[in-house]
Amino acid sequence: MSNLLILLAVFTVLAVIAALLKKQSAGPSEDVTYEARRKLFSAAERSFLGVLEQAVAGQFRVMGKVRLGDLIQPVKGFSTGKRTGAWNRIHQKHVDFVLCRPDTLDVAAVVELDDASHRRKDRAERDEFVDKALSTAGIPIVHFAVCKGYSVQEITAKLAEVLPLSSESSEPVALSGVVPVVHEPLESAAWPVDEMIAENVTVKMPQDQASEQVAPICSACSFPMVKRLAKKGPNAGKWFWACSAFPKCRKVQAIG
Repeated sequence: MSNLLILLAVFTVLAVIAALLKKQSAGPSEDVTYEARRKLFSAAERSFLGVLEQAVAGQFRVMGKVRLGDLIQPVKGFSTGKRTGAWNRIHQKHVDFVLCRPDTLDVAAVVELDDASHRRKDRAERDEFVDKALSTAGIPIVHFAVCKGYSVQEITAKLAEVLPLSSESSEPVALSGVVPVVHEPLESAAWPVDEMIAENVTVKMPQDQASEQVAPICSACSFPMVKRLAKKGPNAGKWFWACSAFPKCRKVQAIG
């Protein structure tokens, strides 16, 4: 009798353990299927986006993280199997940025920001396929390498190789609503410019960002900085770098 009780106890314990393991392996409940990824762009992409918008301001609108399948599609005349295969090769891929004409939003070009991962064999093969697919569809693509700072002039010049882009952009506008990029004198200060310059005047720029032609990256939030001119106070007439993420970030640093 005692042996039977022991055997029942063992079976009971095993049944409880099996139930717990099954519950753990079931994963999240069906009511909680997804979670937010929070950020659409990496820090490098966000920094580059601000300078790219400044380079094409008033001439093109910038869209980010666009599916390749929204830009191109298999040509007509394919068999069902071949068409499905062509869709499968593009439907899970996306590009970093798309330049669209401001009046019609027609696609004008694709811009890719390449970090070190693009040197891997699989990424290189992916880039080659995407470049060829877009070229076949008549959509130009321009690649930029990730770096610490970006020159608006250099970006404009490289884009001008494939686009009717003026080297002197029209009146600056905030294109995406993410980074209000401007490059103009600050006529009326909505924030204490002179006090902030005084507080940050000791900040030194890295050597590779010392040129006024290169927009430095904000050390506080990683957004690109933009060139502004102080109109009032003891620093009137002096140019300085201000974070383009204002008013969320009020970081400034002196030029020179």
